[in-house]
Amino acid sequence: MAVVLAWLNARVVDPLLQVIQRGAEPKQLAFSAALGVTIGVFPICGTTVIIGGLAVAMLGARCNAVTVMVLNLAATPLELR
Repeated sequence: MAVVLAWLNARVVDPLLQVIQRGAEPKQLAFSAALGVTIGVFPICGTTVIIGGLAVAMLGARCNAVTVMVLNLAATPLELR
């Protein structure tokens, strides 16, 4: 259990804290988080990173790329379940 918590802390919590400390707006972070999780549970394995990258490219400054990709990867176990 400690290994899982250490991994989550290093891969999810720390990058999100870095984004928040840079001054991202809460509304933008919430939208980016929702977009990342929504894309992350897309049922075709291997396409979520490409779809997330396309979404970030199309939305530009409206979303935070780091938040979208981190939560996209964090939602992968939900997709595989």
